[in-house]
Amino acid sequence: MHLFFSCSFSQACWGFISIPWDFNSSPLDMIIFARQQFGKPIFRKVVMVA
Repeated sequence: MHLFFSCSFSQACWGFISIPWDFNSSPLDMIIFARQQFGKPIFRKVVMVA
């Protein structure tokens, strides 16, 4: 969790590509929320590349 979400570098990367994460939720709910907020059909590909 730290490497992908908590460290300042990963947070800057997610912010740059405009994918918000709700850290107060379970991992599955985090993904669902981020996908809904991102709103583009390429969400899965963007997350895999990131």
